[in-house]
Amino acid sequence: MGRIAEKLSGYWHEATFGWRATLSWADQYALLHKTIQFHVRNGFGRALETRSTITINLWIDRDMPTTLTLRPFAGDLFVLYEVLAFNSYHIAPSLLPVDNVRVVVDCGANIGITSLFLAARYPGAKILSVEPHPENFALLKTNVAQVPRILPIRACVTGTPQSAVALTTDHAAWGNRIATDEHGVLVPAITIEELCEQHGVEKIDLLKLDIEGAEEQVLENGTFLARTEYIIVELHGHYGFQCFQRDIAPYGLVAQEGRPPDTYLVTAHRPL
Repeated sequence: MGRIAEKLSGYWHEATFGWRATLSWADQYALLHKTIQFHVRNGFGRALETRSTITINLWIDRDMPTTLTLRPFAGDLFVLYEVLAFNSYHIAPSLLPVDNVRVVVDCGANIGITSLFLAARYPGAKILSVEPHPENFALLKTNVAQVPRILPIRACVTGTPQSAVALTTDHAAWGNRIATDEHGVLVPAITIEELCEQHGVEKIDLLKLDIEGAEEQVLENGTFLARTEYIIVELHGHYGFQCFQRDIAPYGLVAQEGRPPDTYLVTAHRPL
């Protein structure tokens, strides 16, 4: 019964978010209709579908509506609600003062929803928005074009320098990762140090890592952490909080373990 109540509460939260955040009745209807279809399809175990798209207008930034194109049956709605309705990437100003944020690096940017949220949250920041998957990147470019401070970069973040890596293409839009065999699409690779050098970044005020398991190799080779003030990471597989804590400690960052329901997200920051 508790699980059913939790699901119903989540659905209600999504519906109320859609009512508050959309620009028009047409946007509200489109979002609600596709959300219901999305949950019904999931309930029946229907396959992912990446060709269908919808375009809606949302108040991500309260000063300007955002036009967002997404694939309702490819996992984009999951990301939309995680970021915007459930505030997964909200950081208390006491830990990261809004006016101090000048550079944000969004690794695993998907179709740009988190980058748009962070751009609205930190109006003085330049956002480097890094995404390897070709279909995701095409939508990312479209979605962030309205915010010149967001720079889309097509690359896969790796722990060591490589020219390219193979990326899977058969998972949900947010779930593809570096392939462990020869199957996959070849994409450019970049380390965070290389990213900083190419774009003249001396200090990363906020680093977001959601790179589907590659965080282990990236953080084990984490020299870039010396120039990072705050980091938020989604952990996968066997790479847990203690591993994260071990890898960031040499750079003077203090880890903070996630709390339910977001126990997969962990953060670290400079001592206050």
